[in-house]
Amino acid sequence: MGSLQKNINPRDAVIPGQLIDRTYLRVNTFFDKALVAYISFARPFCNELSTLLAKACEIHSTVHRNGTMLVIEGPAFSTSAESRLYQQWGGDVIGMTVLPEAKLAREAEMCYSSLSLVTDNDAWLETDEVNVNTILSHLKSNACKAKSIIADLIPRLNIPRTCECQNALRDTIMTNTNSIDPSEYIRLKSIISKYSSDNNK
Repeated sequence: MGSLQKNINPRDAVIPGQLIDRTYLRVNTFFDKALVAYISFARPFCNELSTLLAKACEIHSTVHRNGTMLVIEGPAFSTSAESRLYQQWGGDVIGMTVLPEAKLAREAEMCYSSLSLVTDNDAWLETDEVNVNTILSHLKSNACKAKSIIADLIPRLNIPRTCECQNALRDTIMTNTNSIDPSEYIRLKSIISKYSSDNNK
């Protein structure tokens, strides 16, 4: 994960609250065939899970909450001009993952958050151009840190879900589920069954 801001340093942890999608080659929905559903994605991460994750990070790393993550297609890094543009857009960190995962998780009514451990300053800082060797050094340190954070997070997850994620598909499916092809219903059954009639089951 690259930093787009001076106050976010390599090996810091970022728990983002917002996303800017600059991907264009990825399938980003389960509803791309016979069924249409329009989910709300104004708040792309689960606030409850993000809060628990931030608390687990506090003893292991400097933590930044509610920043904006910009996701690019990759695998090439950004140009310096692109990186400076993303700063002007309000980006705090930049990477190549989290999308389409965040959108698919929302459609599946799963809580989703991101532990973003910074490995470099992106190309906006031209005196510190993105270097693979430097990234690998930070990546190795971040991998160890991530294991400790996840170990601290897991016991915190044993609480009832009260977030909006669990009902994200409610009132979003535009297609009558009784009219879709049975094979398509079977493909999506695990995420749509509670919103459909018994006729398709």
